[in-house]
Amino acid sequence: ISAIIIFLRGEKGGQQIEVDNRGRQVRILGYRPPFVGKDVQTTLDLELQQIADGLLQNKKGAVVIMDIKTGEVLVMSSAPAFDPNVFIDRKDKRALNYFLTSEDAPLFNRATSGRFPPGSVFKVVTAAAALKMKKVSPSTVFVCTGKLKVGNRDFKCWLQHGPQDFYQAVAHSCDTYFYQLGLLAGADTMTNMAREFGLSSPTGIDLPQEAQGFVPSRMWKRLVRFENWYDGDTVNFAIGQGFVLVTPLQLARMMAAVANGGYLVTPRVTRAIGDVAIESKEPKKINISKEDLDIIKNALRLPVLLESGTAHVLNIEGLEICAKTGTAQVSGGESHGWVAGVFPFHQPKYAFCILLENAGASYYACQLGKEFFEEAARRKKF
Repeated sequence: ISAIIIFLRGEKGGQQIEVDNRGRQVRILGYRPPFVGKDVQTTLDLELQQIADGLLQNKKGAVVIMDIKTGEVLVMSSAPAFDPNVFIDRKDKRALNYFLTSEDAPLFNRATSGRFPPGSVFKVVTAAAALKMKKVSPSTVFVCTGKLKVGNRDFKCWLQHGPQDFYQAVAHSCDTYFYQLGLLAGADTMTNMAREFGLSSPTGIDLPQEAQGFVPSRMWKRLVRFENWYDGDTVNFAIGQGFVLVTPLQLARMMAAVANGGYLVTPRVTRAIGDVAIESKEPKKINISKEDLDIIKNALRLPVLLESGTAHVLNIEGLEICAKTGTAQVSGGESHGWVAGVFPFHQPKYAFCILLENAGASYYACQLGKEFFEEAARRKKF
């Protein structure tokens, strides 16, 4: 990113001058001409960016939309936001003070630098781990009684779902089902799968100060926290709670990998510098079969398609959205609301992630997504 800034800014020129003892010019020793900065073309779609920025006003959160094959970012919106012009003229002291001192952190890019518990969006990882270990198939049924006893503790589901197969469990975001998958797959397999999806390292986007997220492991807990890993940690991990932390951009890239056949792309916001196009980096193949990814992608259609699905409000004609919701509990505040996915279902082109910080439930992230996609569709952007 520092190189991009140099390209935009250009370089100042200068002269090296010899003077006498009175400071008068004697001769010019050297001259360096100034260089005009080059135009930088971004991948962002202005209309889509403005829609997202408008919907996020007076909220805390982020919206990311990216191409699943090239990594080009069409939308990267973070709120609260700030006006960079305030830092140029510096006349609005109140705005300057707010941007620099507010607890809402308007200078903080939540899309790339914010680390949040992913909640049930992480069930994509749990499903991939269980499928890889042959611990589950689409027809595997578990009965949700509203809770699962692990050790001496009852781990609750948000609803009593009754018998659920794999597809139903994804559609209804059944915690009890995924508690069982987590225990069957094991913590080590989930840790490795989360790392395969890139949730423990920066995506490599051409922006500064990107967070790398955090994926816990049994060894980490022993060495850093001096504690054993328990089955309770495993079931929390399976539904994206506990110690795991991700960025919205990481979840968008994870969904892209589900839809593009298992390739981790490198997101980017720079399309060209001057007349030189910036090429996409070679994607990294993750260690999971396309068959398993197809099962997950098929399952992700159901939260939107079924009336009882947790993302049914995103059932917008013509878009064929696939999505997974997440309500991530946080200490000392309302839960974060997530929804992430891909579209269209039959020939996926885009991945997305929406986060509303302390919104209380994933429904509000879905509702914002509905308004965004409907407006985008009205303008024939997709």
